[in-house]
This record gives sequence, C-alpha cells and structure tokens, in this order.
Amino acid sequence: LMAFNTLFVDLGDVLCDWDRDSITALTPTTLLQVMHSIAWYRLECGEITATEAYELLSDELCISSDLIREAFLQARATLVIDRKFVGILEALKKDIPGLNIYIASNISDEHFNWIKDMPLPWSIFTGIFTSAQVGLRKPGLGFFRHITDTTGCDPSRTIFIDNKPENLCGAQSIGMRGILAKPEFPVFYGLLWSLFSNPVHRAMEYLKNHAGRHDSVIEGRGMSFKDNFSQLLIWGITGDPSLIYLKRPSSGPHNAAESENAVTDSDTYVAFTRNSQVKAAQNQSDKLMPPCLWNYFCEQHALNGKDFPADADTTSIAYLTLPKESLDASSITSLLDVMAKNVSSDGIMQVYLIERRPRVCPVVCCNILRLFYRFGRGDDARIKATEAWVIQCLATRAYQHGTRHYTTAESFLYFTALWYSECGSASLRSKLDLLLRDALIERVHVPVNPLALAMRIAACQAVGIDQRMLHIDINMLLEIQDRDGGWPPGHFCRFGSTGDKVGNRGITTALAANILKNSAGLLY
Repeated sequence: LMAFNTLFVDLGDVLCDWDRDSITALTPTTLLQVMHSIAWYRLECGEITATEAYELLSDELCISSDLIREAFLQARATLVIDRKFVGILEALKKDIPGLNIYIASNISDEHFNWIKDMPLPWSIFTGIFTSAQVGLRKPGLGFFRHITDTTGCDPSRTIFIDNKPENLCGAQSIGMRGILAKPEFPVFYGLLWSLFSNPVHRAMEYLKNHAGRHDSVIEGRGMSFKDNFSQLLIWGITGDPSLIYLKRPSSGPHNAAESENAVTDSDTYVAFTRNSQVKAAQNQSDKLMPPCLWNYFCEQHALNGKDFPADADTTSIAYLTLPKESLDASSITSLLDVMAKNVSSDGIMQVYLIERRPRVCPVVCCNILRLFYRFGRGDDARIKATEAWVIQCLATRAYQHGTRHYTTAESFLYFTALWYSECGSASLRSKLDLLLRDALIERVHVPVNPLALAMRIAACQAVGIDQRMLHIDINMLLEIQDRDGGWPPGHFCRFGSTGDKVGNRGITTALAANILKNSAGLLY
C-alpha cells in the first residue's frame, strides 16, 4: 500500500478551539449570520479589512459595529490550543520521514495575527496557507488547486483534515482524502499513523519483531500463555513458520502417565495403535496417546495449572497447516478414522477424544470437516451427520451468541468460510453459498472486538463478497492499528470451564495484514 506523505490541517476547531458559549456581545444566531455573510467571506479573502467588514455587517444586520468587534475580541480571549491533536502532529512529524504538514484555513490577516501569538509548534509546519494570503476560500476548488500547485503535492497521497463537511467535499473532489475532525483521540491517532505509513509493512514488521513471542492473552486478567492453536493459525494465515513456536506431540504411542498431555487417572482416552485399531483403554498403564493428536496448550492449563487432553480442534488445524510432505498418509487415515468414530449420541464428532469430556461445538466440527475434505474424505458417510448439523447451525444462526469454546459469531463464520473456499466440492459449496453469504452480510458493520472484526472481513473476502460492502469495516480495522504496527488481541475463543475469553495480537495482525493487502483502493 502506498502511504500518504502530505497533510493539510485547518486552524479553527482543529488546531485551536474557542468557546462560542462565552460570547455575550452577539446572540448565537447573529454570530452565525456574521460568519456566513458575503462581507465576512470578503474579509477572509483579504479584499477588505476587519473594520470595513464590521461596518458593512452593521448596515446589513442593523447592529452596532462595536458589538461585532467586541464579539470577536471575546472569542479571541477563549482561544486554546488542542494539545492532544497538536501532540499527534508532533509525533507524526518526528517519526515519519518526509511527512509535510501544512495549515490551510479560512481566516483574515487580522485574525491570523491573533493565532500567531499562540504557542503552537510552528516549526513542524512546512507551510501555511490562509484564505487572505491566497485570495480564495475553502470550499472553492481554486483554493485546493492553489495549495496543490504551490506545494507540488500528489493529491492521491494527501490528507485534508477539516471540521466542515463542505470543505472535505472540495478537497476530495480534486483527489485528496478528507477526514472530518475529530473523532476520539486514540482512534484518530491510530488512523493517521496508519495512513502516513504503510500499514501492511508495519504489520509484517510487528510479526517479525515478535517472532516466537506471539502468546495468547486472557481478557481482563492481564495473563498471557503459550498455546499451539494460535501459533498454527498464525502460520496458516502468513505461511511463515519462522514467526511461531510449537510444542509437537511425541512420536509414537506412549503411556499417558508419562505424557505431557496426560489428564487424571480417571480419564479414558480414545486411543489407537499403529494398525489404527481404536479402543478405549480403562487402565492407566494401557492408555495410549496417539502421535497425531495435538494439545491446545503448549504447557499446562493457563488457569488451573493442570495437564490437559489433546483435542480434535487443534489437531485438525495442525494437519491443515503442516506441509503435506511432512505428513504420513497412514497417520492421516488413522486420525480421520479416530475422529469419525468419536461421536456423540447424535452422531456429531466431538471436541475431545476422552470419554469424560463429551463436548460438541459447531466451530470445532467445521475444522474437523475441513480436515476430511482436505484429505479427500468429504464423502465419508460417517461425517454426514456432523456436516448436516453445521449447515443447520448456519441456517438457523445457532452460532449467534458464540459457543462453549468460541466467543463470537465471527469465529464460526470465519472457519465456515475457510471450509467453503477450500472444500473443492461443488455440491457442498452450493449448500453453503447463499446461507453463508447472507449470514456474513448480516454481520457487516456490527460492532465487535478487533479480532472478530478481522475474522469477519477475512471471511467475506474468502467467499468473494463485494469488497465495496466492506469499505467501512476495513477502515474501522485500519483505525485501530497500534503504533507498534500490531493490532489489539480482541478475542475469539474461550475456556469452556470458566468462560474466560482468549485473544492474540499475532492472529489479529496476521489477518489484518492479509486483509489490507487485498483491499487496495478501499482505504479512505
């Protein structure tokens, strides 16, 4: 993405504020009449002096010129600098090489002299354009053409910040990008930072600078932990294994008591031997942990410190992410057989491969189904009950409030979109197509956390929804990029036992980088 390199900012209500309520010499209505009069416009263009303007307005409005003068002296007394916004400009000027910042304001020479006495950081401005100096006012196109011709700036790489929509209209009509001043400070800061630097480049730098340290976080607890699931997702999104860490399963069946993935003595694993024979081992010494089963955690459970069993979700994501050449065909066959046989009483494939955790989740089922389709087993009769249930969840919006293991509707829609885009089955795509598109379009512009927002946009892109519908969401995502180049962690899954929400800056950032790469021309 080509970054912007020129910024024009207004003075009144942008760099400086004044208190209209403190003016007593004129009523608010009369003050507006004054500032929107032909005489005032002539004053701002330098055609007449302030004294001449006051006299003309006195005749026009039948009020004393002294009262008009007094009103603007009262306004001058209330002038204050917007320190937060000026601080943003100072930081941008310091940290972004080659950035030119200009003032562009409708103001008379007399009134600009008042501003010049204020302690603004004048050195950060490459130049100043006032209507009195130019002889033209905003929103006239002549004013905008003058400042672009004089500075030599490229309008397509120029931002114009103003508090009046009509001025932004004029700026944008000649090719600039207009931003209405001013939203909440943190959002405004993030937006400007992203626009004046390459957000994709900054995102990739963040991912590389934090390689091996993209830990997940528990919302509201100030805790981070290492897990395989987030790392596999980051690898899958970026295609770069150097960014992540993994704790792989041991090679070969071994005793559960010796396993890093062991749970308690009373747990029963659904295990398999090398010849793929499935059995439920009741005796601790007979419990076997298959080499192909992956654990969500790299270590013990982040909250209770206990060992945790492997799960079908992380295992599916692992086999979907690992290079095919590193996978053994017989191991894949064995794995799929285990999952197909590990079903609930409703015939739905389950989250965990142990008897004491009989859990089903449509998001997990979606990832298991992705695995079956990836390895050519989409026609396996044993998965059809699960497939029908996931499609039914999509049709009925059963995912709307999240699930036991996932926090948002976007989690379900994201993985379903990946299933749709990867499956290679015309029959399945026809079943999912309209349902999935309608479900995603319903969610567009719905306020959600940063990771859910990224998942939603990525899902829409995966199924080919017209990107013009995503303009607002994509720019919302751009606005919340942090100064270090990453995005906030948000959340997408949770611990089933406690409900604690889990997010990961690495996942949000990887998704956002891909989204922005695919969104040229849609950014502001």
